Amino acid sequence: MIYKNSFKRLLVILRTSSESTENLSVDLINRQITKNDLLIKCSEVPFFKTLERAYEIAYDKKYFWTLMIDADVLINSRSIENIIALGTKNKNFLVIQGYVLDYLYGGPRSGGLHLYSYE
Repeated sequence: MIYKNSFKRLLVILRTSSESTENLSVDLINRQITKNDLLIKCSEVPFFKTLERAYEIAYDKKYFWTLMIDADVLINSRSIENIIALGTKNKNFLVIQGYVLDYLYGGPRSGGLHLYSYE
């Protein structure tokens, strides 16, 4: 896929509320993004304000893709490219949401990565 502005391919918004896994999550994300991608941490109190602020940031930045991740989610080594590839194949979507293996829930559940296209 050719991006209209390759310098604004991907905005990653890490939604955080002081999780113990925040630094590890940042490291795992940084391993997968390019120099033209942007990672922003977003943290407000109460958490619903974090969600509101994340959408405001996405709207203001206008990257081709926006990926929102909660800081308690530890992504695998190809998560970001895989979800972008899925988004590229399926143009008619509002959001693509991943699955996580949740040990508290007892297995897989909907959650984790949330990919949005600006167009």
